[in-house]
Amino acid sequence: MDIALAASVVGRRLLHGGEEHGDADEPHESTHTLKWVFAAVIFLESLLGILLPFLLKSRLRLFQSPKFLSIINCFAGGVFLTFGFMHLLPDAAEDAEDLEIENYPTAYLFATVGFFLVFFVQKVLTPLLVPTEGDFGSQQGRSCCTTGATAILGNATLAPQGVPAKDGKMSIGKPFDEEAGPGMNGCSCDNTAVQRPRASGALAWIAPIILFLGLCVHSVFEGLAVGLQTTNAAVVTAGVAMVTHKWVESIALSSMCIRARAKAWQILLVLLAFGVMAFVGVAIGVAVTDSSPWTEMVLFGLISGGFIYIGGYEIIHGEFSPGCSSRISSRMWRVVQFTAMFLGALLVALLQLVHGS
Repeated sequence: MDIALAASVVGRRLLHGGEEHGDADEPHESTHTLKWVFAAVIFLESLLGILLPFLLKSRLRLFQSPKFLSIINCFAGGVFLTFGFMHLLPDAAEDAEDLEIENYPTAYLFATVGFFLVFFVQKVLTPLLVPTEGDFGSQQGRSCCTTGATAILGNATLAPQGVPAKDGKMSIGKPFDEEAGPGMNGCSCDNTAVQRPRASGALAWIAPIILFLGLCVHSVFEGLAVGLQTTNAAVVTAGVAMVTHKWVESIALSSMCIRARAKAWQILLVLLAFGVMAFVGVAIGVAVTDSSPWTEMVLFGLISGGFIYIGGYEIIHGEFSPGCSSRISSRMWRVVQFTAMFLGALLVALLQLVHGS
């Protein structure tokens, strides 16, 4: 009887322990599943650029409106900026506290490095490698809403391809008509860096390749932001930040390939490689999750700096730069842009409440 009772007690304890272990692992496994679901969604979204030639042939004004793309960009900018400040940067600082680093703001150092790293790639390295006439993304010292090789390019990629030609038809895969002048895409600045790279043959592919590499780096960083999260709410927050702008990046990349006279299968191949980068980033993030606090602190710091740059400087600053307002009232348009940006920030703030609880 004693042996049977002892065996019964041990069995109940083992069963109870196994259930507790299963309950503890269930959120962890569901979080990993959610990460891969978002990676798959981002991958499919990355392929939307293959539809660009067909959208340009259509008469759907929504896809040819710089106003629509500007609103999406502003919303994405609010998401990026708030997510960098409210989630990624605090996570890096928390890891620094776990490492008991008190005499130096190490987490903020890596955030600064991440900011300047993306800035260097976008504003220094890319203009040096892309053969264009004039300064990259600026003319006479003015900022331009089409600078950079990120989602903000969407503001200029659809419209240049869809500018009415002299015969009233849509000109696909052709640079701006010289007589059209600025402002046809809702931006009065001269987007020389992305609108007419004067190159032919193999040189025509330099700009798309540089854009492709820049977007791939972005995708890996963004995938890391998803893969490093440890709760479902945090994964959803990071995933929303990705989904709001990934399709615009895809269209931007497709547009650059069209300017290089790429064929449909070549565009699809480029977009497939671009989409895979999200899986690469998520895989790296999952692999290093719960690893060394130093690894997580460095990655969270670098990614937060990149997100702050993309959201605050590149997207929001670009959309609110002088000369980048739409054809409606400039004052009213800025209110619309700010509202979209605020809604993106509010969404992240609300999701952060769920994450904190």
